[in-house]
Amino acid sequence: MDTRDLFKARVVVSSESLGWKDVHFEIGGNDEWETRDLVIPSHYVGLNMGSTDLPFERKENGRYRRIVMPPAGMWLNPAGAPFSHRVPHGCEYLALMVSPESALELLAQRLDRADPVLNFMDDQLHRLLQVLTVEVRRGGPGGRLFREAVIAAILIHIARHYWGQGEADTGRKNRRLDPAKMKQITDYIEDNLTDISISQLAALMDLEVSGFIKLFRGTAGVSPYQYVMSRRLDRARRLLAFGDLPIVDIALAAGFSDQSHLTRLFKRKYGQTPAGYRRSYV
Repeated sequence: MDTRDLFKARVVVSSESLGWKDVHFEIGGNDEWETRDLVIPSHYVGLNMGSTDLPFERKENGRYRRIVMPPAGMWLNPAGAPFSHRVPHGCEYLALMVSPESALELLAQRLDRADPVLNFMDDQLHRLLQVLTVEVRRGGPGGRLFREAVIAAILIHIARHYWGQGEADTGRKNRRLDPAKMKQITDYIEDNLTDISISQLAALMDLEVSGFIKLFRGTAGVSPYQYVMSRRLDRARRLLAFGDLPIVDIALAAGFSDQSHLTRLFKRKYGQTPAGYRRSYV
C-alpha cells in the first residue's frame, strides 16, 4: 500500500517502480494531516526524517494524547491495528510496510498479536533503514537477495526487541548445516547465481529464513548474501581474466544488476575496476 493514498504525501523516494512483492518503502513529506481509525493491512515502520521535533496527537482509549517525536524517532504499527493521528504541522517521514505474509515467510512466526510502539530511538534499526534507503535510491541494484536479507534483519530485530517474539527458533540444537546439506546449498548457488533469493535457499533446506541465515553463517562464517556476492565476484573475475565478453555482459552473466553495480563491488574487493583487472591480463 502506498502512503500517498493515506496522507496525500509528497513522495521523493519510493520502491513502487522496483516491483517489490508485499513490501513498500518510501520517503516523503506532508503538510498537516489527520487519520481516523485508519487500518493498514501491512506491518508499518515509521521514522521522523525531519531535523526538528514532530509534535502530534494520537488517540488512545477514546482520548487524544500529545506526543513529541524527536528527529530519528520511530513508531511501529502492526498490520490491521487502527490508529488515529492529528499532525498539525508539516513533517518529513520514512515509511516501510511489510505484509504479514512476507513477514511470516521471513520469520516463520506471526506478529498478529503485537501492539503499536511509539516514540522510541533505535540506532541499529535506523542503520538498517538507511541501508534500505540507499538501495531504493540506487534503483535496487542488490536485487531480491539483498532486499530479503535487509528486511529479514529489520523484522528479526523488531520481533526480538519490540513485539515480544524473542529470538527466532531454528528448531535445532546445533548451529551448523551438515556437510551434505551445505554442499547441496553451495551447488544450488553455483547453478543459480544470476537469479537467487534467501527464501529459495531456506526452502531448499525446509527452514524459515531467519533460522537458515543463522545456520548458514555458523557453517560458512559469512551470511548467505555475503557468500553469494563473493561467488558472483569470483565468476566475474574469471570471465574477465579468461574471456572476451564486454564488461556489461559479464556483469549480467555473474548476477549483477548492471555494470556499475559490478564495478563498485569489484573495486571494493579487489582494489581495482573490472577494466583495470582485465588489462592486467592482456
